[in-house]
Amino acid sequence: MMILHKKATITTNWRQFMIYEIAENVKRKILILTQNLNDYITRPQQKYMIEMVSGVFATKSLNLTSIAGYLNERCGVKHSLKRLQRNTFNYSTLLDISNAYNIDYAYNETKSDDRLIISIDGGDLTHDYGIGFELIGKVHDGSSNKVGYGYPLNHAVCYSPKSKRMFSLYIDVYSYKSSNFKSENAKTIEMLEKIGIRFKDKGLFVFDRGYDRGEILRYMLRMV
Repeated sequence: MMILHKKATITTNWRQFMIYEIAENVKRKILILTQNLNDYITRPQQKYMIEMVSGVFATKSLNLTSIAGYLNERCGVKHSLKRLQRNTFNYSTLLDISNAYNIDYAYNETKSDDRLIISIDGGDLTHDYGIGFELIGKVHDGSSNKVGYGYPLNHAVCYSPKSKRMFSLYIDVYSYKSSNFKSENAKTIEMLEKIGIRFKDKGLFVFDRGYDRGEILRYMLRMV
């Protein structure tokens, strides 16, 4: 019985060690990723990204309370939670930073390829049970072909036939109820303007059928 107990203890300790090693490896990879963004983000933003990404992986949740508990800081969960809440509110521009980085990275990786394919696609992010989320509205759920609660989005990727690689360029999740929202066309043109800074004269733009609107077509004609 003692031998079995020792084996069980050793096995448990080994599992805990492996989980710790995996978590540390994830943190190192996230650190390398955020270091690539040094020209785009501040050190506090870098720390916030490391905490959030590792916390999401560890807890399998977007719940800030769970992530604060995972951090297990000496100041206590309450203070960690307050900091995460404050930073989440203040760093809402991180998506813009991520898009700028992705566009620059894809451009630098495809400089020698003039036959790029840039795919522009719309979509939706639905929450069946999240009707209390901030600025959530009704959207057409493309998966179920029904109207549900969620947010519309714009998405763009780039494919290089020469290297046979795919690059993410841009993603934007927005709300019809936001005070800054003007129209779907305005959000699409905002995306095209940011992509066009680098890719205006490179490759073929391919649009999903949801973008066959006169204003979008006129904008594209002005680009050429």
